[in-house]
Amino acid sequence: NNVKSISNISKKINSEFYIVIYPWPETLEYGEKYFSWQKFGEDLCQYTDCTKLINSFPRFNEIKNKFQYWKKEIYILEDIHFNEKGHRLLSEIIYNESFK
Repeated sequence: NNVKSISNISKKINSEFYIVIYPWPETLEYGEKYFSWQKFGEDLCQYTDCTKLINSFPRFNEIKNKFQYWKKEIYILEDIHFNEKGHRLLSEIIYNESFK
């Protein structure tokens, strides 16, 4: 409901409203068998009538499939937070999906 409220406010001020989803390391490693963030994001975007869902899962999965030590490529080791490369990748995805 809070996200719906934010979406409504953005409409009132004639602003775009994007929802961005990105995977945690465990999600990439174990998948979305029990809970799908991608499905949740799609449903939430539809419910809130967002401008666009920016789903970064495909690009992060590319990294996972390309590098044997993929966690080291995009995350701080033993942590759920992105390292510099992970932040850069997410910012590029957001930029490309929002402004191009």
